[in-house]
Amino acid sequence: MTRILAMLLGIVVLVTAGLAGWELAKSPDAGCTLERWLCFERFERFDADILEVAGGYGVDAAELKAAAWSGSGFRASYQRGERVRGLCAVTREEGMAWAQDRGVRTFLPVDLWDARVSLEVKAWLMKRDGRAGVFVGDGRFARYLRATGFGVHAEKALGGAAPAKF
Repeated sequence: MTRILAMLLGIVVLVTAGLAGWELAKSPDAGCTLERWLCFERFERFDADILEVAGGYGVDAAELKAAAWSGSGFRASYQRGERVRGLCAVTREEGMAWAQDRGVRTFLPVDLWDARVSLEVKAWLMKRDGRAGVFVGDGRFARYLRATGFGVHAEKALGGAAPAKF
């Protein structure tokens, strides 16, 4: 009986591994697909905010999402050292410059742990500097997002398809 169960378990593992390999082979970038699987729900958790902020600042939503991925791996509570914080890993100085430009008088560096604030600061920087690719390296993840779709949850949250810039 134990031998039969072990054989069935082995077959299930082999079939699962085969299906995963098939999906990775079909993917435009197997590395990005694997990273997407490993971060589970974090991959789509901020999609609605990303699409809304990107539309408000007129920046590419895929580039903004790629900036959040490369900055923190979609972790809103991310911190590196004393200066870099939040979903998009922006510095206190960048946050202060954004707040001054936008007229936000109550801004504190801890506000960067709010995912929405971090996204707004990064989108503002992308629009201001006009060079989004600098924030996301070679743009590999942004190309992956464009090729595979931004995220089902975001499109449903916005009541339809992703914006044209996507």
